[in-house]
Amino acid sequence: MGWTEEQLQAINKRGANILVSAAAGSGKTSVLVERIITKVIEDKVDVDKILVVTFTSAAASEMKQRLLKALYKKIDEKPDDAYLQRQISLLNRANISTIHSFCLNMIKNNFYLLEMPANFRIGDTAEIEILKQEVIESIFEEKYENNDKEFLDLIRKYTTYSDDQNLKDLIIKIYEYSRCTPNPKKWIRESAEDFNFEEKIKNEDYSNKWTDILYKDLKETIIDSIEQLKKNKLKVEGIQTLEKVYDIYEEDIQSLEKIDTTTWDTMITGIKNKTWTRYVGNIKASEGEKAIKSELGEIRKNIKSKLTNIEFLSQKDAVLELNQMYPTLKYLANIIEEFDSRYTEAKHEKNIIDYSDLEHLSLKLLVDENNEKTEIANKYQFDEVLIDEYQDINEVQEKILTSVSNGKNTFMVGDVKQSIYRFRQSRPNIFIDKYINYKKAQKNDEKLEESTKILLYKNFRSRLEVLETTNIIFQSIMSKEFGEIEYNEEEYLNQGAEFEKNKLEDYSSELYIIDKNEEKIDGEIEEKAEKEEDGDEDKEIIENSAYEARLIAEKIKEFHKQGFKYSDMSILLRSVKSSAPVYEKELSERGIPVYSDAASEYIDSIEINTIISFLKIIDNPLQDIPLITVLRSPIIGLNDNELLEIRLLDKERKFYKALELSKNEKAIRFIEMLNKFKKDSLSMPLDELIWKIYMETGYFYYVRLMPGGKTRQANLKKLFETAKNYEQISFKGLFNFILFIEKITKTKNEFESAKVVGEKDDVVKIMSIHKSKGLEFPIVFVSGITKRVNESDYRTKIAYDQDLGFGIKYIDEISEYDTISKRALKIKSFKEMLAEEMRILYVALTRAKEKLVLVG
Repeated sequence: MGWTEEQLQAINKRGANILVSAAAGSGKTSVLVERIITKVIEDKVDVDKILVVTFTSAAASEMKQRLLKALYKKIDEKPDDAYLQRQISLLNRANISTIHSFCLNMIKNNFYLLEMPANFRIGDTAEIEILKQEVIESIFEEKYENNDKEFLDLIRKYTTYSDDQNLKDLIIKIYEYSRCTPNPKKWIRESAEDFNFEEKIKNEDYSNKWTDILYKDLKETIIDSIEQLKKNKLKVEGIQTLEKVYDIYEEDIQSLEKIDTTTWDTMITGIKNKTWTRYVGNIKASEGEKAIKSELGEIRKNIKSKLTNIEFLSQKDAVLELNQMYPTLKYLANIIEEFDSRYTEAKHEKNIIDYSDLEHLSLKLLVDENNEKTEIANKYQFDEVLIDEYQDINEVQEKILTSVSNGKNTFMVGDVKQSIYRFRQSRPNIFIDKYINYKKAQKNDEKLEESTKILLYKNFRSRLEVLETTNIIFQSIMSKEFGEIEYNEEEYLNQGAEFEKNKLEDYSSELYIIDKNEEKIDGEIEEKAEKEEDGDEDKEIIENSAYEARLIAEKIKEFHKQGFKYSDMSILLRSVKSSAPVYEKELSERGIPVYSDAASEYIDSIEINTIISFLKIIDNPLQDIPLITVLRSPIIGLNDNELLEIRLLDKERKFYKALELSKNEKAIRFIEMLNKFKKDSLSMPLDELIWKIYMETGYFYYVRLMPGGKTRQANLKKLFETAKNYEQISFKGLFNFILFIEKITKTKNEFESAKVVGEKDDVVKIMSIHKSKGLEFPIVFVSGITKRVNESDYRTKIAYDQDLGFGIKYIDEISEYDTISKRALKIKSFKEMLAEEMRILYVALTRAKEKLVLVG
């Protein structure tokens, strides 16, 4: 193929660290593979002297295959070349893999240095999750038994005695988050110690990192407010009837400009002392002038709200307040460290490690306590270290890879605009810092003398119409302040491929915003929306999805008539949990074949819920909800009147106690069946028990007759396979399996509904934007574009951040509110979240090859 000048630079430049900023569709994978091939075949570097780190195992496998193909092609030209023949044999042990595979291999080769047994293994997801729960529960039980006063104070402030699971989950989450830092224990300790201001208070030093953020944010708010007032004041300038509005705006501008923004204290004093003149009431004016008055009143109201809805604590008072929270956070840090210690011990007992251990054990092998490279690191030095998807790296991974390079032989490829794994603690700032500081490559650089960046800005995937849409949107919204990078000419997507206009007359991108007041949704969707447990927000998502899905269905039919296959089209969603099932329903009802990778419906499906409920009452029948679920199911078939009659037999105790008193034949038959399965559960493997339930109740065959029966039966088969696999791990028994199901489905999206339509069939694909990364489709529908940003992360009482540490609410007997630490974390996290949402949108738009349709 023909390479661009920039691509050739990325393939051939040597001598220093290289960062390749590769825009979407710019051929970065081809460039990376070609560089490896060039290193091996032309530079004569043995393939096992190169480390290539990929984001997925599939990407690593593809690179090996392409390298193998290139080697065989060269061998055909030079069949007697011993060097080339050797590379074929070396390729089997070449370090082309994910970071976790590389780390695992290193640990296996050096397990004795870590005092680990040779037969250690990586724990199964279920095993790890259950183990964490067991450890945290044992810690809490001990604290309760010992009547630990600090612990009980923590419970009282940050959870409840009746349900302390939130605090348990928080401790585990902070522990997991800390593992993405090179020194987790140090980060936890320092995050707590940041609240110890005793010495600073003695010296009357009240400086802190949180106020710095609040100061900057409030100063920007004042400046922005002044700019807004000045801009909108012009709308009423010279209009006699709105003269009072003009005067009020002018008064606000002058008073805000007088605020001393030198320090936090001078700013809040100035805002606190500012008087806000009452806005203009009713006036005699034209309808247009009244509308302007109303508009400016709303703008002023929003500005006033921003500036007055803050806690006017002086820096001294804020620090004194934080200092009061120090004992609480120190105690929390101690519990997290105790969890770390016990969890590590529990893993040792079971001879397992988890994925974060892979990175930290590798780091222990490569870097000593003084942060110097070890002898092992010197043994693992590579001729070149190549890193794909570099924008998604975290600090631990960065340190590992730095320790196996010589400081000037790292080749990093990525696109910070596609960094969308913040929830995995990726750190796009690592990429951004290099992007800012590295020198831009020059044509005449024969050998690089300093770290260099190369920009690949030509897009070979998409039509000009798609690229122009993306550029127009992102030059308007993405900046260094909001997006963490400036979307300028260096970042623009430039056309690199030519397309013929064959199927459509117009390939222009389309935007549809639906007016819900003019649309109606059907009763089933409305009922599903009403049942959503998460309230109004999920209800709104489901209803909006129905409107959008129907519009998209019509567009799909239109494109299909014009010659596009169904598999040419994809619907991308920010989240598939609530939306995807609605899209599946709406499209299927209109005769459009569809494939969705949504995981949410599996565990919530009627058939799985029924069997899980059955397993729960086999383990413990004194659980009313799962018991009634089974009794009402076709397995037993009790109706509501029969259930009410049974309830009246014993209204005080658990429903099962009333059931034991019943003379109802179905109830008697059920108790006999339950006792039989209970006995079986004590000796029978879990998968066999489940299959026996299927067969003896006939439920497996019953679901086949229900709507969507083929999928329902496939789901039951999948549950059977899940139980069979579960039996292979170190946890056994029905109770632990139920715990596993509950825990995993809450946190990991581990289960996806069994599919009877394959993703390779001629079907429209519905997927999350995250799962679409790396893929491309001729026509892409980006739906849900008007959905609100999820701010639920900020509602917790204790938040955490790698740079700012802990952010905590102040809680005492009479009040509860955010401290400056929590407010600062909110500001920082919100900006980072907005940047991430922009990048997610960028990924979505750049999946389209020919046509882009935006719907909201």
